[in-house]
Amino acid sequence: MKDKSEEALAKLVAFIEARLIGGKNKEEVVKELNEKFGLEKDFATKLVEEVIEIRATKVESVKSGGGTGGLFAGILSLVGVFVVLNGVLYFGQELYYWNDVKKCETMELRINEFKNEASEIEKMMKNGEIYLQADKIKRYDFIIAEHNELVREYNELAKSAYSRWWLLPIPLPKRH
Repeated sequence: MKDKSEEALAKLVAFIEARLIGGKNKEEVVKELNEKFGLEKDFATKLVEEVIEIRATKVESVKSGGGTGGLFAGILSLVGVFVVLNGVLYFGQELYYWNDVKKCETMELRINEFKNEASEIEKMMKNGEIYLQADKIKRYDFIIAEHNELVREYNELAKSAYSRWWLLPIPLPKRH
């Protein structure tokens, strides 16, 4: 029973607010309450005055900043909590993937060594210096195969080593 009466009162207050916001004055709203709902004029007048007073209090609170200070502080504290959690999450991942990042850096050096050696052999091949040297050609094929395998392993490891999860989307440049 209490829920129905609270619901009816809430609807009545919403009805009054809608009429007041719509531009009707207090007397017009009281008359409408009397005609539509059969409320006595004294009761309807008190009800409309209470709604007007509540609305005026809300407007004063917003004008004085009473309602926004708490909201701003709440948002600011929520942002602060997320920044701290993101920092903890980031540094935890940095520690967890520390060895993988070091392996990737070592692989990068090895890949660059393979590229340099392969480019030297390619230059010799273009100049005709190792045309019939089978061991250099085998070495070149070996270097290319090792390079490709190392690049494949690097790519697989780098996906996890350099990726980071965030609670909030914070874009950072890729490291690889």
